[in-house]
Amino acid sequence: MPKGKARARESLEHMILKRAALLWMRSEYAADAREEVDCLVGRADVFSPSAAWIAECGKTGVSKLVTAVASGEPIRFSLIPYQWATWDDETTARRLIAVEFSWTPEFSQQVAQAARDADARFPVEQTGPDASTKVGTVGSASRKHAGEA
Repeated sequence: MPKGKARARESLEHMILKRAALLWMRSEYAADAREEVDCLVGRADVFSPSAAWIAECGKTGVSKLVTAVASGEPIRFSLIPYQWATWDDETTARRLIAVEFSWTPEFSQQVAQAARDADARFPVEQTGPDASTKVGTVGSASRKHAGEA
């Protein structure tokens, strides 16, 4: 491992949620579902290309959902938050709670247009010797508004 670079570690809870999402997707006939896959939203916790299904686990920013919606592609997007449910005897509940998002093509167009409008109103700071490398994306915390230092 290069000096100064730390390997990202994920929590046991996050690994368990990803495995649960993987098993759920496979039970829904998404046999090609895999963990940690690059797809249109970047790195997805779990993704099935054949089912066009993305599952994000734990704490996920809204940018991946916005990217999926704005793509205009028919995507199934599931958000599986950390599970804090317990039974009265303090054992962990054996269920998976997920929030599923669906949208119409018209909504995808509206979101994509809103993203373009935001980019026009708040230009992205240019960096690099040829100013071709852009910093920030819609919804990114690194975005700087015009006139900010």
